Amino acid sequence: MKYPILPEFTAEEYLRWEDARTEKYELHNGFIVAFAGGTLGHDRIAYAIRSAFERAFAPCVTFGSDVKIQVAPNSYFYPDVTVVCNEVDLSATAVTSPTVVVEVLSPSTQGYDRIYKRGAYRAMPSLEALVIVHVEIRRIEVDARDDAGVWKTHPYDGGDTALVHGKTFAVDDVYGDAPAV
Repeated sequence: MKYPILPEFTAEEYLRWEDARTEKYELHNGFIVAFAGGTLGHDRIAYAIRSAFERAFAPCVTFGSDVKIQVAPNSYFYPDVTVVCNEVDLSATAVTSPTVVVEVLSPSTQGYDRIYKRGAYRAMPSLEALVIVHVEIRRIEVDARDDAGVWKTHPYDGGDTALVHGKTFAVDDVYGDAPAV
């Protein structure tokens, strides 16, 4: 579980504070939270998704977990994969209008990620799809807005083909030979 380690910060204070650190931290409604690293299996899955998305969504720009996104005025997260399909300022320190975001779940933070972060991501006007990837089982949940702008969750299991922002991906290809963690 992630716990706040410092008193409430403004976005500007957080950005200055984090810039002076070698570790990564997220800002959750003004509170700085230590960003835990993942397992090797977690990283393999995130890399497979990033590689597949980079090919499928070109000319959109795809980023990995070293790039933070501003999800609200006082909240910044480090998703595992971010796809941006509008103009990108490569000198910026954060993405502000992602099109697709991927969170690969960790056993210790999955409840927080699936509830709190999911709600924060869905509130972003630019976001069209949120992909939540389980690591203990072969399951991907794709949250996407329907034609009326209402979010719907579409679960896909091993053997299925997932639809993400108009592109299809075999669930098993995302996991490859990565074992459950």
